[in-house]
Amino acid sequence: MNRRIVAAVLLAAAAGSALAQDKVLRVVPHSNLSILDPIWTTAYMSRNHGYMIYDTLFGTDEKSQIKPQMVEQWSSSPDRRLWTFKLRKGLEFHDGNPVTSEDVTASLARWGKRDEFKPGDKAVYLRNTKYVPRKEPPSGSTGGKHVYVDRVEWNLALRDAQAQVNALVNGEVDILEQPSFPLIPGLQKDPNIVVYNYSPVPLQYMARFNHLHKPFDNAKVRQAAMAAFAQLPFLQAQVGVKELYKTCPSMFTCGTPYASSFGTDIQSKSNMKKAQELLKASGYDGTPVVLMKPTDLAAIDKLPDVAAQLMRQAGFKVDLQAMDWQTLVGRRAKKDAPDKGGWNMFLTAWQGPDIWNPIANAALDTRGEQSGWFGWGKDDRIVELRNQFMRETDESKKKKLAEAIQARAFEVATHVPLGEFDAPLAARKNVTGLFRQTGNFYWNLKKN
Repeated sequence: MNRRIVAAVLLAAAAGSALAQDKVLRVVPHSNLSILDPIWTTAYMSRNHGYMIYDTLFGTDEKSQIKPQMVEQWSSSPDRRLWTFKLRKGLEFHDGNPVTSEDVTASLARWGKRDEFKPGDKAVYLRNTKYVPRKEPPSGSTGGKHVYVDRVEWNLALRDAQAQVNALVNGEVDILEQPSFPLIPGLQKDPNIVVYNYSPVPLQYMARFNHLHKPFDNAKVRQAAMAAFAQLPFLQAQVGVKELYKTCPSMFTCGTPYASSFGTDIQSKSNMKKAQELLKASGYDGTPVVLMKPTDLAAIDKLPDVAAQLMRQAGFKVDLQAMDWQTLVGRRAKKDAPDKGGWNMFLTAWQGPDIWNPIANAALDTRGEQSGWFGWGKDDRIVELRNQFMRETDESKKKKLAEAIQARAFEVATHVPLGEFDAPLAARKNVTGLFRQTGNFYWNLKKN
């Protein structure tokens, strides 16, 4: 990773022991960090790592509105084919060199390439004293990114849920990004702990099919699985705390502009008998479903067990394979056949702003093997509708297009929405400055 990648360094990655006078924010992140490159993966750990190091030309605030970040002003030609951006003054790398338009151009050209990284037990980030924040208050990934601590340390080795909570309660760490759901009520009672729901909209669980290989290369088989996946069993098993979850029939985050129940009947009004009938009619030949199960990600580790149980009830054969989350993240990028190291299904969670419209929602990229996300669904009709959505400026027409896209996605079973939930963080009360955001960002925080 170097300065060619998108922008000015906020916090420079480093290693070593903290100096006694340093103010250190100690964090237990929600997962391990094995992929540093946020370009080719949608894993939130890689994204969070990217935000710890790089700034962006634009960002998204807590209301999912695009706001300038490194950019001061911009303009476009009358035909909107040529865009000109002017960087704001004062942008410097940690070594004092200015950020130039050539650096930004190189960053754009870098998309699609990969960086390799050998994971360890800790990731350490040092404050970039050269960084000049914007003047606006922080909101989402926009606004003033003020850094008030000298170091941020991510503890990557502490993966046991109870041990994480114990470390927080004992003051050994300052922030727990994603406490295990059953342990949250206890944390809420601790006078030294604050439980903070930082996300302006809920997260959504999702089951993703591999469309390249049997049995899910057959849309009718995917429909049968979709019909078997009632949302409530997933939410009850994985979250359990009623105040933190809700069903949502839409593929777009409920409560956002394009959310709708239109076209969702195959899942929202189905039952196990219907799923069994659909599977029988599909011609399913008993091919085992290789279902990947992460063992170290408390927010989703129970979802595969529920999926396996429901699919078996519907008549599927299921091969449930356990692995750590970062191994799963690497494996899901493989297009190999399931019996040669590939896969048929995995389950994951998306933050609401990442799926709230047909363009942001990566599971609706149906260009087959050219798709930008794993699963590689192919449907020319959805591609056409998404293109129309991108070009439409009338909001009422965009709403209709979003409904048509969703209805088609349920028809061909691109993926399965599994309900929504809140995933608050927990922090020591001497950590202040928590704000509404669309990720796990550590600017604006003070440790008293």
